Amino acid sequence: MLSTLSMYLNKLRTLLNLLREYRNPYLFISLSQYLDIRKKLTSNEKFSDELLKKLILPNGHICIILNKENFVRAAIIVYDEIYIQRIYERVPEFKVTQEDIVLDAGAFIGLYTLKNAHAREVYAIEPHPLSYILLRANVAINDLSNVRTLNYALTDYVGEAELFIEDLLVSGSTLLPSWHGEWHKTKIKVKTITLNTLYHLGFLPPYVDIAKVDIEGSEMNMIRGGQKYLRRGGIDRLVLEVHHVVVNLRELLRTLNELNFKILKIIRGVETSIVYARLKK
Repeated sequence: MLSTLSMYLNKLRTLLNLLREYRNPYLFISLSQYLDIRKKLTSNEKFSDELLKKLILPNGHICIILNKENFVRAAIIVYDEIYIQRIYERVPEFKVTQEDIVLDAGAFIGLYTLKNAHAREVYAIEPHPLSYILLRANVAINDLSNVRTLNYALTDYVGEAELFIEDLLVSGSTLLPSWHGEWHKTKIKVKTITLNTLYHLGFLPPYVDIAKVDIEGSEMNMIRGGQKYLRRGGIDRLVLEVHHVVVNLRELLRTLNELNFKILKIIRGVETSIVYARLKK
């Protein structure tokens, strides 16, 4: 009885928080669509034969999703993380303002980018070719001239790599062949790049206010490939989804400390943890 009451109170609290943030009718349309799609996924109900699905986001932006189960399921899970659980905003100073320059590393189809499109500039990086096409389409459909998209996998070298595509969630595709090998039966070649190189090529500005990183086990490699950029203070606030099944969390925290970051908060999970860090003043 108490657990049921607690569940309903949490849902009510979430709804009130959403109402405070999104004071427009799109919120109710968006939540209705989200719940409907989630229900269909849970019940294994068949989707229509349409090639694309359209999801209205709480801020009124349109998000186009490829109507394949691994894309739709991934979109709903990422929507839940970004709009419902708000896993990248649990620390107040990580809520994006109109003055911020934002890096969205592991942008998928652009759900975090679209949520924070009010920022001064957004740099969205995504390696998966179909996800990247949808990211570009979502930026164009919403007429977001302040968003720049880049089709790369962030790691510690420049060149090419095999991206192992996850069968269940396309957003879980990874450069690491050993991780969940039974779920990654397909692989494709993608371009790789480092943070240092992005900056030297002029693809990243000298200074980023907030970087959200969800790159499926390549977190340490990204940091290694961006040490020069990070040491010179290129990123002020960094929120990472750390996949500690394949990433040594203790080593990552130690490396961030050596790069002059202060760890503000860690939200620990079974396979992943969310790490909030800020450049020391």
